[in-house]
Amino acid sequence: MLDQKKMEEFDAIQYTGHNANKVIDFIGVINVVETEVKGENCLSVSDSTGDWLVRLDYWVLRTMEGELLGTCSPKRFWEYFEERD
Repeated sequence: MLDQKKMEEFDAIQYTGHNANKVIDFIGVINVVETEVKGENCLSVSDSTGDWLVRLDYWVLRTMEGELLGTCSPKRFWEYFEERD
């Protein structure tokens, strides 16, 4: 039997393809550029953990303390998380 961890509150922003500057500010990493992969707009991020992509419509997750958690697909985001005030 697997033990599920309870997710603490976090901040998130969705990359829509029209809000690159807001997502880049949210990520807070200097080395983020808009690019295209296989005909799809995305953000290419290079940080201390390596290189990763923020694909169109994906969510970027960040702890309340500012630590980046990574990305989450739109489908999984709404399956696993709920909005809080």
